[in-house]
Amino acid sequence: MPVTAPIFTAGAIRGQVEFAETQKQELVIRYMQVIQTAFREVDDSLVDQKQTKEQLQALGRRVGALGEYARLAQLRFDNGYTSYLEVLDANRSLFDAELNYSQTKATLFRSFVNLYKAMGGGWVAEADKMTEAKAER
Repeated sequence: MPVTAPIFTAGAIRGQVEFAETQKQELVIRYMQVIQTAFREVDDSLVDQKQTKEQLQALGRRVGALGEYARLAQLRFDNGYTSYLEVLDANRSLFDAELNYSQTKATLFRSFVNLYKAMGGGWVAEADKMTEAKAER
């Protein structure tokens, strides 16, 4: 049987092995960076949720207090103890607080979405988009 492989490769095989090892190390480093980024995003999202929930609770208490203030201002006006300006001011303050509460609640919902994305959610929709793009070609 004749031998068809070269006997002397002048280090080509060693060079290919070293190149493959270098590529492997680079991929491992990239993978570790992706993992670290994912953990950081999840942690940031959890901290954001906690802070937003605390802020929402404080705003909820403020809305409750301003609601009581508006009720008492209306009661005082109805009994002739104050002008309607106090009622208007109380209602304006209540409206501003309710608006701020709603905006903060929207921020909390966005933080839920960010956590879902950071934990890998949404990849099915992305895969569907990629599949559709390939099918169109």
